[in-house]
Amino acid sequence: MTGSNGGLIVNGRQHDLMVRAAMACDERQKRIGPAHPTLSANRLIAALPQPVLALLQFSHAVLAQGHVCFDVGDRIEEVYFPTSGVISLVAAMEESNVVQTMIGREAAVGLQSAVGRPYAFVRAIVKIPGSFYTVSAEAFRRVVQTTLEAQALVAHYTDVLLAEAQQLAACNAIHPASARLARWLLQCAVRGGSELFPLTQDSLAEMLGVRRSTVTLLAQDLQSRGIIRYRRGKIAIIDRHALESCACECYGTVKALYDELAAHGQRQASGCALPGETGLRAPV
Repeated sequence: MTGSNGGLIVNGRQHDLMVRAAMACDERQKRIGPAHPTLSANRLIAALPQPVLALLQFSHAVLAQGHVCFDVGDRIEEVYFPTSGVISLVAAMEESNVVQTMIGREAAVGLQSAVGRPYAFVRAIVKIPGSFYTVSAEAFRRVVQTTLEAQALVAHYTDVLLAEAQQLAACNAIHPASARLARWLLQCAVRGGSELFPLTQDSLAEMLGVRRSTVTLLAQDLQSRGIIRYRRGKIAIIDRHALESCACECYGTVKALYDELAAHGQRQASGCALPGETGLRAPV
C-alpha cells in the first residue's frame, strides 16, 4: 500500500521486520568472504590452501590499542589474523607484565586452539591498532583438520612462534636495552606494515622491561642521530638501515625464521589447490 505522496505505508510489525532485515543485511556486509583480496595481506592466510579458505568465513574488525583479545586462562574463541595492527603476547607477573612476543601480518594469534590447546597461557592485547581478520577458533580447528597440508602449516607456524619466544628470552637476558629497543621498533614496522606507528613510552618500557625514564633516554639518543622521530606517542622510522645497525642479532635471526616460513607457505599454497580438491573432507 502506498500513501498519497507515493511512500510505502507499513504497520508496526512490518516496520520491525524491515528494521531487522536491514540490520541483518548490514551484519552480512561486515562479514568478509575468503575471496576478499585484502585477506592475502596476512601471510598465514595467504599460505593456507584454497580449499581450506573456501570453508572459512572471516570477519573484519578494526581494533583499538589496548583491546584484550583474550586473557590468561580464557578459552580462545577467535583466531586473530592481523593485516595492519600488532598484537602482543604478555605474561602477567605480580610486579609487572613481560611482553613475550608480538604478532602482526606474518602470523596469527590463537593458533594453539587449532592444535588441541583451547585455553590461553598468556594475555593477547592489541599493541598497535589496526585492521584484523577473525575467524571462529572452533571452526578454524575443524577446517584445519581437513588437509594434512593445513595441519603441517599451522604446526610449522606454532613452532616458529615458540622458537621466537626462546630467542627473545635469551635476548632479554644478554643484549643491552638500546639494541633491544631497535629490534622492537623494527619488528613493529615489519609486522604492522608501516614505519609510522603509535607507541607510548609506557608500552616501550613494558616491552623492554625497563623504567620509563630509560626509554626516554634511549629514544632521545635515536632521535638526536636522525634515526627515528618520536612525538606525542607516535614513532616514525627515518633511517631504517641505521636502525638495523643498532639492533641486536636477534632481529635478523627471527626475521629469517619468518621469511623462510613465508617462502615455504607460498610454495605449499601454490601446490595445494588440486583439481577437485583432492583430499578435502567436510569438517565435523
